[in-house]
Amino acid sequence: MPATTNSPLSQEQQAIRDRGFDPSGIFIEFPLEAINQSIPNRFEQIVAAHSSRLAVKTNQAELTYAELNRQANRVAHALLARHGSNDEPILLLLDNGAPMIASIIGVLKTGKIYVPLDPSFRSCGIDRSWKTPRPA
Repeated sequence: MPATTNSPLSQEQQAIRDRGFDPSGIFIEFPLEAINQSIPNRFEQIVAAHSSRLAVKTNQAELTYAELNRQANRVAHALLARHGSNDEPILLLLDNGAPMIASIIGVLKTGKIYVPLDPSFRSCGIDRSWKTPRPA
């Protein structure tokens, strides 16, 4: 739909919207409050609304939003139990797939940041390069 003169969007924004259609041909506009929240909060809302829908599908796994949320919560609880609520970055050395997605969401639920690492870097000495001394 081309921009009209009574559109609240600028021509550039309207052009982006016009190109941003879902493959189903439906454009779903998010309300402002859905955009102005954290990723974990938005994810929890999606889980509540669509818990039985497929969230992740790979060659190795299929997870509904409820299953993905359970896995992410396990990751979050384990991280908080082991590392507390400090702001240290969490390194994720995982292949792409459902476990990586659950881990990313789990890390974000703790309020920490994640650093995704390619497992093929392991042969490049990644174990040594990311060790940081801790006070005894």
